[in-house]
Amino acid sequence: MPDSDGAEQDLERRLATILSADVAAYSRLMAEDEEQTLRVFRGHKEIFEKLVATHRGRVFNTAGDAILAEFGSAVEAVRCATEIQAALRTRNDQLPPNRQVQFRIGVNLGDVMVQEQDLLGDGVNVAARLQSAASPGGVCISGSVYDQIRNRLSLSFKPLGDMRFKNIPQPVRTFSIVEADGLGELPSPTATPDHRGVARYAKWLAPAAALLLLAVGGGVFWAYSSHQRRADEVTQAARSAVAKDVTDRAPPRAEAEPQKSVAVQPAPPPAPPAPAPAEPPHPPPPLAAEAISTANDGVYVGPICFGATATLAAHCLPIKATLQQGRLSGQWPGVEPGITMYLSGDVSAGGHVTIHVHGEKADGTQQAVIDFDGMLHDGVLDATGNFANGRTATLNWRLGGEGNQAAATTASDAAHPHAAAATVSPTAEPREAIVPALSTSPTAAPAAPATPISAPLAVTDGRYGGQICFGPWRADQSHCFTAEGTVQQGKLSGQWPGLNRNVTFHMNGDVSPAGRATIQMRAERADRSRGATINLVGTLHDGRLDAAGAFLNGRAASLNWRKY
Repeated sequence: MPDSDGAEQDLERRLATILSADVAAYSRLMAEDEEQTLRVFRGHKEIFEKLVATHRGRVFNTAGDAILAEFGSAVEAVRCATEIQAALRTRNDQLPPNRQVQFRIGVNLGDVMVQEQDLLGDGVNVAARLQSAASPGGVCISGSVYDQIRNRLSLSFKPLGDMRFKNIPQPVRTFSIVEADGLGELPSPTATPDHRGVARYAKWLAPAAALLLLAVGGGVFWAYSSHQRRADEVTQAARSAVAKDVTDRAPPRAEAEPQKSVAVQPAPPPAPPAPAPAEPPHPPPPLAAEAISTANDGVYVGPICFGATATLAAHCLPIKATLQQGRLSGQWPGVEPGITMYLSGDVSAGGHVTIHVHGEKADGTQQAVIDFDGMLHDGVLDATGNFANGRTATLNWRLGGEGNQAAATTASDAAHPHAAAATVSPTAEPREAIVPALSTSPTAAPAAPATPISAPLAVTDGRYGGQICFGPWRADQSHCFTAEGTVQQGKLSGQWPGLNRNVTFHMNGDVSPAGRATIQMRAERADRSRGATINLVGTLHDGRLDAAGAFLNGRAASLNWRKY
């Protein structure tokens, strides 16, 4: 007995916020495809653990697909839970619905016992039960957590009432988070039949109520039907008596009264069918569509760029596709092994382009669907689109192919000798070398004289800002930075400090009345010598400026700005 008392006195207790998570339908996912499920789960878990550490928490226990984490703050725990679900939703959006690995998360604030690095007690058990009540991809919290965060975080809640859980003696006040500011909506349970005190009997209440209504309704209907039949019989008898009385009083008709006949006119013969209009001997061919289709046929080369998300950096891929008779087609290996990307599209007679891109596994399942909309003009194809989760994508291609790249390199080096030197010089500063020179098009003509700007273009005037992203290149990873510029009467301008404090970036460009944007960015050192240069082409439409360019070494860049 003394030993037991001494052990109890040595037991450490503390108040902690516990986050419990596990994967919904994990057994089914593993049974269908163990390797793919484990690969996706490992990627999810890595993001999970990074976000826990970011919010000053620690993972203290894992078992299979379950993860337990401890936080010193309820606010940080809930922030972490909502950010985890938002980040994993972005990854899951690139998978087929039946292969998505979705976590359910429960958060509880309670007293726990410390056993080395592990935590035990009702505080942990309640968090695990709350997690079981959450929807896949959703978060449930206890009333103790809700009381701590309701005035501190911009969240929307759905009260689920006092829920009873297995082996938890007291009911737990439970809330589901239905929306997080800046992270979108979260799935929420629509019913809790096995956890609510009264709700556990709800499945019997509905049939009982239906039977009761049926019995009462049947009696009322029988009484009403009997009464209605009796009333109908009385009414019918009265009508018969009145009709007989009227007949007896009516005078007889004259027998000699001739019967009036009505002449029936024969139906006119059907009119002969109208002769079909004579077809012109030589119908005019669709000259405009044919001219556009054949004039722009060929191989198009350039980058397809994806914007940054909360967990994924922006990056670009060099792609090529073929246009023939108004039809676009292409395919290339995806970033993930076993995925092939397919592209198909149409180009109208007016140059309007619609493009569909999707990834496809060997078994035919599709994922990562993107729909683009853009224009094809003078051998330049520009288009923008979005994933289903809102991630942006841009496509900027030129008519040409590999055969024209050498000429483009020579033309660019001749036009920008300083930029070419910055690319190959061993003494160049590291961050400037990542932005080598770019020739916009091998057939680019000298700048045309300024043309009058149409009056409607003034609506585009204003300040624009957003991200400029560079794709991965050799040892450098893809990265993005924030910048801004000004549009005034069709002219773009702006400048901002470079990553190296001795370098300043300058931007200038033009916007045509149709919304086509051509932009040049260049780095300039303190001694006024030019560094790296890049040219981008894109569109300005409805307050959105999207543009992209590809360096001669294959590195891609993109710009995605919005009007302030």
